[in-house]
Amino acid sequence: AERVADRQIEKEAASTGYRDLDYLVKGFIPGHLYTLTGETNIGKTAMCANFAVRAAQQGKNVLYIALEPDTMISEYVASIIHKKRYSELTDEDITSAAEQDGNISYYGLKEIPTPDHLIKAIARENQYQLIIIDHIGYFVRDTRNVTQEQANVIKKLANLAKEKFVPIIMVAHINKE
Repeated sequence: AERVADRQIEKEAASTGYRDLDYLVKGFIPGHLYTLTGETNIGKTAMCANFAVRAAQQGKNVLYIALEPDTMISEYVASIIHKKRYSELTDEDITSAAEQDGNISYYGLKEIPTPDHLIKAIARENQYQLIIIDHIGYFVRDTRNVTQEQANVIKKLANLAKEKFVPIIMVAHINKE
């Protein structure tokens, strides 16, 4: 009976938008914390922007928390919506994409300056079917024990994913603290 209930949840979960990946992970299952990691500049943000757009196209509400100050997530989203290379985007593409990505909300460092703000923001949000945090280590680095601080934040995020019954994707850069 438990597996039958799980299968129903899997059917309603946001698809990754990639058939082969969905076969492996069954989409983004509510209550799960996913980690996306890789070398610097390998495309983690581009992949997450793709996940956000594809989930939004399925009618899912997405919260994208972009913590790197130089990340222009709206441009990544525009490149996906307009099927253009990032370098080929025009200002008009970016403006029109912003009008089309109505199911995606964004927070940046201004709204989420510390790990406590991150946890509180996710705890109060109820309308999202996918939350993306890009990247978790950005603001967890000015403490004496970075590894322990990150572990504490990750545990809180895992608990929030379960409590809120929402999938959370967390980007972790392996070459950055």
